[in-house]
Amino acid sequence: RGAGGGGPAQGPAGGANHAGAGAEEQEAEDQLKALLEELTTLAQAENIKLVAADFEKDDDQNFHIDFIHATSNLRACNYHIPPASRHKSKMIAGNIIPAIATTTASVTGLVMMELYKVLQNKPVEDLRNVNYDLGANTYMLFEADPPRKTATKTTKEFDDASFQQELKEFGDASAECEGRAARLRGLIADVKEMVGEDGGAAVTAAEKSLKDTE
Repeated sequence: RGAGGGGPAQGPAGGANHAGAGAEEQEAEDQLKALLEELTTLAQAENIKLVAADFEKDDDQNFHIDFIHATSNLRACNYHIPPASRHKSKMIAGNIIPAIATTTASVTGLVMMELYKVLQNKPVEDLRNVNYDLGANTYMLFEADPPRKTATKTTKEFDDASFQQELKEFGDASAECEGRAARLRGLIADVKEMVGEDGGAAVTAAEKSLKDTE
């Protein structure tokens, strides 16, 4: 029964599977170490000439799609985004390449032109917005509208000390004016007494002027 039973027969098979998985992990780790050593050697090398590679999604021998598939899924894992299959990555990459070669490239170039102006300390009036049509190959540059200003509500706190000081200054000025008016009334009365009835018209005019100033 021991030879035909399920337990003894499955033990070696399970151990073999575990050993096989461990061997695959070890092989993958060895490949990773070899790649890291190769990258380290390349980083320390001198006079390296880089050559631009033409992207081709339908050539599986250039590993372009494999690289895009691996790196995009690594980034997706960092941000908890569901990973994409190799076929889906190939479809997405094939659709976005034309956009990178046209619209994105032109927008980036126009933005960099404006950044050069900023680095040269050009005035704000020299900066430009751009509308363009790639189909008609037309570009229209224009000065941007001034930024919209938003008025915020401000409150002024009451300062009792300042108010008392202003009130005192106003009171002193009022008292000074009142003193001058009293002296002028006394002068008018003296003049009226001196000139008598003949100077009544002039005295009346002076009194009227005094009332108007009050």
